Amino acid sequence: MSSVNWQVVLTSISVAFAVGFFIWKASGWYHGVNSTTKTTNDKLDHLTETTNEKFATLTRTTNEKFAILTRTTDEKFAILIRTTNERFDKLTESTNARFATLTRTTNERFATLTESTNERFARLTESTNARFATLTESVSALSGVVETLQKVVSQAIGKPIAGSSSPLLLNDYGKTLSQAVDAPSLAERYTKGLETKIATMNPYQIQELCFDFADTSILGDLEKNDKENFDKVTACAYKEGIKADKIMRVIGILMRDMLLNQAGHAPTTVDDHAPGEP
Repeated sequence: MSSVNWQVVLTSISVAFAVGFFIWKASGWYHGVNSTTKTTNDKLDHLTETTNEKFATLTRTTNEKFAILTRTTDEKFAILIRTTNERFDKLTESTNARFATLTRTTNERFATLTESTNERFARLTESTNARFATLTESVSALSGVVETLQKVVSQAIGKPIAGSSSPLLLNDYGKTLSQAVDAPSLAERYTKGLETKIATMNPYQIQELCFDFADTSILGDLEKNDKENFDKVTACAYKEGIKADKIMRVIGILMRDMLLNQAGHAPTTVDDHAPGEP
């Protein structure tokens, strides 16, 4: 019993001592914090004051330098404008002088060129007129020669059987020869042998087929197989003073017209096609 009480006493003393020590330490820490806070505040106040002074000094110095820079820039800009205007005036004056000189020189050269051109054109006109007069005389003389040649050729080949336009169409003389030898009957006879060949031909090719056949085959066939019509053709040719070939061409034209009609073409479509076209 006596031992237990001593233990309680010792425990209480230990706790009291620990609490007292803690309070003492806490009190020292608090006083240290207060001292540190005061020192920090003093330093912060001093730093703020120093910074404000330096900022004020910096602001004043910057304003002074900016004012000096502005004044210097204005002066330099004014000098630049004045110099630029002077140079521009000089350039304008120089350009005007050069342009005036160029204009004067150009006008002088153009006047000289115009005068020279007029002289050359006058000489050319005179020369051309002289040559044209000579050419006119030559053409007149040539016209007489051509007329003579036409007469000679006309006498050599006889009257034409068709017009001069293309495609060939029988004229009145060609129709007279056709009637004299009954050419339509002969044309109808010989087209029957060509009907199967024209399926893939154009009008121009059909015309060439008929003309070639009439020129090379009909007269010989008549001589061998149709003496009556052969004699009729040769007698007509003799009477008209022409070759039988001219009558064969009449038959060829009639054959062409018959075959074109069967193929659904008019004679005027012949010239719509070139020789090698399908």
